[in-house]
Amino acid sequence: MKKKLSVILCAALVLSALCAALLTACNDKPNEPAVYTLDPDRDFGLYWYNDEGEKMLSEADMPVEFYDPEKPTVVYSHGWKMKPVPEDLVTQQSTVESTNGISGRRDYAAELRAAGYNVGYFDWHLYAADLNYLDDEIWTVATETPDNDSNYAAAVKALNGHSFAGEFAREIATVMKNAVNTDLHFVGHSYGGQMVTAAAYTLAKMYDQGLVVNPACVPDRVSLADPYIIAGAIEGTMDITGESISTRVALIMADAIALLNSRGTFVDLYGAMSFIYES
Repeated sequence: MKKKLSVILCAALVLSALCAALLTACNDKPNEPAVYTLDPDRDFGLYWYNDEGEKMLSEADMPVEFYDPEKPTVVYSHGWKMKPVPEDLVTQQSTVESTNGISGRRDYAAELRAAGYNVGYFDWHLYAADLNYLDDEIWTVATETPDNDSNYAAAVKALNGHSFAGEFAREIATVMKNAVNTDLHFVGHSYGGQMVTAAAYTLAKMYDQGLVVNPACVPDRVSLADPYIIAGAIEGTMDITGESISTRVALIMADAIALLNSRGTFVDLYGAMSFIYES
């Protein structure tokens, strides 16, 4: 009888230990989100508009007047800049004359805010003038500079071991960590099309790796407004994901879009450059 009780007691202890282990495993949180420190003195980044048209650079805890976690969000990125000058979120040039009360320039930030959206703008104009290296700035972590006086060299110094798409992704992850509304729309013009695609791809991979636990940080729509996608090759390492890339930019874009589509992100493209440049 004592032997039987001893066996039952041992079995009960083993079962208790197993239950405790399972409970610990269930309560464990392996996918803790990454916490990023955003440099308050950076001269590029994701700016947010309020209803008065004022802009604020992303930080860990945004005032609700600039970012409301319960509202849908639209984020825009400009592209190549012939000169490193700032650009407001309005049309550059319009065929509509400023007559009969119709303006040739529209303040899209104000219109979207009035329609109930958070409006973000990724501004990297100071480093968008060196056309030959914009793909590198967007997709890869730069390790060396070909010319210390180039705009690209300035970008490498400002990024300090990161890429613009990686920085964009970090800021979205930081600001939208508590987002309730999952309606997130990226819009990129020209080289900005590569920027928002690379950032969206990075955020999707961050979600897979548990660096982002809020699915609202991964855009459900990406719009490419006349994207500039070169056929040339690019080589290097992606920021955050650490992926090694060595192929044509067009193939990187295609792979990124295919991944986003497989996750339910709708990608739409509006093109005109193909009608202008035969190449």
